[in-house]
Amino acid sequence: MTEVSFENKFEIDNAVRDVHNEKSENSWLMLSFVESTNPRTKWSTIRLQAIGSEIEDLVSHLHKKMFAFILVRVLDKYDGYDTYRYAYIYWIGEELRGIDQAKVGVKKGAIEKALGHWNVELQISDFEDMTMENIMKKVQDASGTRDRTSNIGDDNQNPKLVSYHSVHSQTAEKASRRVLHGDEQTKQTKHFVPIEKQGMEFINEYEIRDAIAAIRNDNDPTDWLLLEYAGRDQVKLSQTGTGGLESLKEVLDTRKVQYAMFRTIHRVDKTDNVRFIVIRWVGENVPPTVRARVITHKGMIDDIFNPVHISIDEQSLTSLTSQSIKERLKKL
Repeated sequence: MTEVSFENKFEIDNAVRDVHNEKSENSWLMLSFVESTNPRTKWSTIRLQAIGSEIEDLVSHLHKKMFAFILVRVLDKYDGYDTYRYAYIYWIGEELRGIDQAKVGVKKGAIEKALGHWNVELQISDFEDMTMENIMKKVQDASGTRDRTSNIGDDNQNPKLVSYHSVHSQTAEKASRRVLHGDEQTKQTKHFVPIEKQGMEFINEYEIRDAIAAIRNDNDPTDWLLLEYAGRDQVKLSQTGTGGLESLKEVLDTRKVQYAMFRTIHRVDKTDNVRFIVIRWVGENVPPTVRARVITHKGMIDDIFNPVHISIDEQSLTSLTSQSIKERLKKL
């Protein structure tokens, strides 16, 4: 069987939203298979195994004969801004048989889709690799933010880990964590409290990430989306569409600050390659005071779209053309 079912999809969806909510204390979730002694149904139903905030608690739910699908939110720094990124971890217990790994391999896609957006994927089978240090290395390698001249485990050298583990947990209130499938409910004595985004928030962020996921799906006709401000410091999904750049240009407003992402095809050496482009649009008629204020939002806007192939700052429809984008892509 290649199909996979979900024991309680509503519960899973709520957990995914919770981890994607940067104001939530929960920064990770784990999905696993419902245990079954029937070989035909052993790897067929997915449940929410646990949700929490400390990497040590996450590791406590793993064992050598299980598959786990894990989403982790971590704190990184990009252009001087605190930035949240997401790591997807595919845990394959080292005592699992090859035939079982093959069976689950064909079901991975449907399970991963339930986790929503992530920035980097890790496949781990060894408990020694399931550390925050290793996860952060992978995340920072993918984003290009890792300082390779310092020790990532040194809090003095790496403020990202200080922010994640130390600064906020020292002042946070005690909180409880629900273990969904275990011997008993447990309590945490410390937890991760996210640093709130400075001066900006996304309205219905989960909706935005779903739209981004649609654009990244080559089989989805949606190939562009547009974000715009719903208030002074609130950004929302304005609309999505098809038709590529030319269709997108029809909704760019010279009086507004807008952020767009679209999918295009770039041909190299007779091969068609999918490319993702972000446009940071500041219309020609936007007041200087507004221009200055939204500059501080750049890091957070870039993070929700990453990874992409190129990002463009633009204010004129005349210079925003397919040819100008092709020229930029040639330089990659």
